[in-house]
Amino acid sequence: MHLARAWAVAIVSALVSAYTVVPAPAARATNHFPIYYPRSTSSNSAAGMDMSISGYYHRLFVPLGRTLFVYDYDGNQIVRLRFARYVHSTSVSSDGRVAYVTADDDLVALDARAGAIRWRKHTGGIAGHLALAAGRVWVVSDVDGVTKLLSVNPNLPTRGWVEVPAWGNTHAHVITGAGGTVPRIAWAVSNDEGSITAATAHADGTISGRRIYGSTGAKELAPGAAQYSANGAVLAFTGDEVSNPDGSHDSALGVWNLSKTGFADTTFVTTHGTPVQVAVSPSSRHLVGTIHGALYVWATSNPRTPVKTVPFSWDAWPSLQGLAVTPDGTYAYCMVTEDADSSTQSYTRPVLVRIRLGISNW
Repeated sequence: MHLARAWAVAIVSALVSAYTVVPAPAARATNHFPIYYPRSTSSNSAAGMDMSISGYYHRLFVPLGRTLFVYDYDGNQIVRLRFARYVHSTSVSSDGRVAYVTADDDLVALDARAGAIRWRKHTGGIAGHLALAAGRVWVVSDVDGVTKLLSVNPNLPTRGWVEVPAWGNTHAHVITGAGGTVPRIAWAVSNDEGSITAATAHADGTISGRRIYGSTGAKELAPGAAQYSANGAVLAFTGDEVSNPDGSHDSALGVWNLSKTGFADTTFVTTHGTPVQVAVSPSSRHLVGTIHGALYVWATSNPRTPVKTVPFSWDAWPSLQGLAVTPDGTYAYCMVTEDADSSTQSYTRPVLVRIRLGISNW
């Protein structure tokens, strides 16, 4: 009996030892997840531009044309929702359980795990960019040719919108919200002399304390995209172009440190190309930007030189459309477009790309 028990223990121990020494399969640095979409994205250059991520449910929300795709982090499609005309923008609540989407003329609230619609609220016009701040959902809406900023309490969506008066102008096209405890919102105005405006958001749907960042010296900023860090300390934005005194143009990124007294800003020229999208780490220590066929990572303390460059696979010419980074900084997701059949016709098909970042001290 004792001999049999000893043999049994030895066999179990050997199995456990063998199991523990088998290495786990290494995660691929880059994964491509085809998005089955029947039409070309060439006529919809903003495809996937406003992706969002739920850290709680490990979900990725990808707007593309009239469809909102919901994936898990491994590229498995959870659901896809079709709308009448288009899906514009998405954002996820700070707890990761609710996803908000602007589609057609509506603001739509989704269960972040299953993608099921919780409620839908009409904005009165074409719904555009949205932000989450001060416990409210803030939506840019084009109402009869007039751009308005509206806000609603998501816990009481049946109540009417609160309109923020004289918040910007008809050229305002980008809005972003603080994801942390600091209730700030910001919007970018792109025209001949573009600017970024930051303000404090309030739970009653009003704003206060506007501060405007515009040109720096002889340069003129034309902002394109912006994002807050989760702690609300840093606002980062891309510059479509910075005009030099000789009339030439440079690509630029901006870092606006809101934690210091006053508003300290840094605008730096990126010599690698034009950043399409920018993401900020929750701690505000790092920026991630998409430029041509690579991701660049900068430290906000010294953003002029990238601390890391992560190239895409160059098996197809990538046209970067969006960027979303997991809250822990492990993965970055981008939308790219590749030639479907360049020998016979010119159109592109969308691909979702997951890239391992692996940034320490994220």
